[in-house]
Amino acid sequence: MKVIIHTLDGVRIEETNNIICCKADGNLTKIFIFHKNKGDNKKYFVSKKLLKEIELELPKPDFYRCHKSSLINLKYFFKFNVNKNMIILEDGTEIKISREKKAESKERLIAYIKKYNSSQK
Repeated sequence: MKVIIHTLDGVRIEETNNIICCKADGNLTKIFIFHKNKGDNKKYFVSKKLLKEIELELPKPDFYRCHKSSLINLKYFFKFNVNKNMIILEDGTEIKISREKKAESKERLIAYIKKYNSSQK
């Protein structure tokens, strides 16, 4: 699935599978991208939209709002550090989880992994 993103310098079309996470930055949103076939494996660009607007454009099963300032692509989930209230993504990015969403985040991650594993059979 592709999504149209309005950036500071124009418009960008991006595969949702390439979006690692999104982080609120005031009235803007930093969108972190992963491209396997390019030399620059990790980079981000800035969208003029609020994080809540970006969240509405991304597919729900794959993207999860784990904190008021962070939205993650569950496809890039690597580790849940319960002691630090952090989700660690495959590229090493650490995303803080709000205390209120700790249990929900754990349930959501488990459900996503079970769904992914059952689709691989």
